[in-house]
Amino acid sequence: MLPQEQAGTTLEALLRNPRAQSAAWSMVKGAWDRLIPRLGGIHSAARIVDGLEALPDRYLEDVDAFFKAHPLPDARRATQDLLDTLRERRDWVGRAAPQVRRWLEDFSPAP
Repeated sequence: MLPQEQAGTTLEALLRNPRAQSAAWSMVKGAWDRLIPRLGGIHSAARIVDGLEALPDRYLEDVDAFFKAHPLPDARRATQDLLDTLRERRDWVGRAAPQVRRWLEDFSPAP
């Protein structure tokens, strides 16, 4: 078992790792009610919120719904910043995708 002070940091690292983030997010959600009291305070919970920032924007609705059902009053600002970041990224990708697609098509080899 990880020492309490390392748990938040470890979970943040797993959430930032593209190969582990889906499983880590599922584990965090499933164990949230047991996990938060054992993390030893808002600092470790904030580390988890920080790690969620690395999730792809397709997780936005899931993360938003989760924190509506499991609010962190002491990390309300961090949670809102997280959701804002995921929304901004989703919106930017939506705006940039057509331009990136055209750019790639311009540089594709001719058939």
